[in-house]
Amino acid sequence: MDPGSVSRQLEHQPLDIVPQLWRSLANCVDAPSETDGQLATRLATQAGHLLLELRAMLFAEGASTWDVKDAGDAVAQRFLAEQFATHRPDDAVLSEEGREDPRRFGADRVWIVDPLDGTREFSEPGRIDWAVHIALWAGDRFGAAAVSLPSLERTFTTDDPTPCPRLTASDRRRSRTRRAVDHRRPR
Repeated sequence: MDPGSVSRQLEHQPLDIVPQLWRSLANCVDAPSETDGQLATRLATQAGHLLLELRAMLFAEGASTWDVKDAGDAVAQRFLAEQFATHRPDDAVLSEEGREDPRRFGADRVWIVDPLDGTREFSEPGRIDWAVHIALWAGDRFGAAAVSLPSLERTFTTDDPTPCPRLTASDRRRSRTRRAVDHRRPR
C-alpha cells in the first residue's frame, strides 16, 4: 500500500473505506425513549465494531501503522460526530479528535469523547488495549458514560446495573506482566 494513501483517501471520503459496516451502523435509529446512557453505550459499542472492521481491513491490505492510526482516529471521529449531530443536535461535543465546539463553554450538556483511546496500540497487530470513551457532562455532574473495549467485546456503561468484574490474583499478575513489557517504560 502506498504510504499515505489511506490518509489521502480519508481526507475525501473517510467512511467509504468500510461501506458495508458504515451503512448498517448509519441506519441505526435511536428509539424515542433511548436514554443518554443507552446512546453512549450504543455509540461506543458501534464505534468499536467499526474500528475492529477497519483495523482488520487495513492490516489485510498491508497498511502502515501511521495509516492505521490516521484511519482509526478519522473514521471513529466522523462516525461519532455524525451520530451526535443526528441524535443530540442541541448538545455540544468536546472530542479529542474533533474540531473545537465553542458551544461547550456555555452549554448545559456536553458530550466528552475520545473516539480512539490508544491510537498507537490500535495500530499494532495483536494489541487489545485500546478503547472508545463517551461521557456526558449534564449541568453539574456526569449524566452518562460508556467505555467500549472492542477487542474484548465489552462495553462498560453507567446504565448497566451489573457490577464491574473483580480482579482476581491471576488477573493482577497478568496486569503487572503487561506493564513490565510496555515499551513506553524504560527497561
